[in-house]
Amino acid sequence: MAKNALELYFGYRSEDDKDHYGFKRAKLAGDLMEDLFRNAFSYLVKDIKKQLNNQILKKNKKFSLKALIRSDIITERIRHAMATGTWVGERTGVSQLLDRTSYLATNSQLRRIVSPLSRSQPHFEARELHGTHWGKVCPSETPEGQNCGLVKNFALFAKITRHEDDSKIIEFLKSFGITEFKL
Repeated sequence: MAKNALELYFGYRSEDDKDHYGFKRAKLAGDLMEDLFRNAFSYLVKDIKKQLNNQILKKNKKFSLKALIRSDIITERIRHAMATGTWVGERTGVSQLLDRTSYLATNSQLRRIVSPLSRSQPHFEARELHGTHWGKVCPSETPEGQNCGLVKNFALFAKITRHEDDSKIIEFLKSFGITEFKL
């Protein structure tokens, strides 16, 4: 980031557009569950250390592992987060009951993108559709009120991709007879 700032200052690069969809990162279910599991596991390790210290302070020569390890810690932490929607980092509303009133309502809820920006602030540019949202974000599916524009939905045919090796894509395109053009 510092390198980019210096390159911008000396004129080696142009300004980045923060609303460009290429610069956006989505936290998917797997990423959120990873954060939750990591938090629950670290709590389990701390609890084991505390139980072990208590056993050592009592100078109990024999102690059982069943007494040290509470097997329900990870399960209960994940269950509580899923039930209440309160996630690691004090984020609320992460998990919700699935709306099953219709197929479209379910599909809409599963494709929801929630911005981390504050609802009370104006954030005009973040609420508007950017030109790079074409084909990725539904232009009409957004709630009214404070969340307008901050809660968006993926378009029906939008896909989330992970980083892919460029050489695989180039070889795939060459298989269609496309020739490489170099400047």
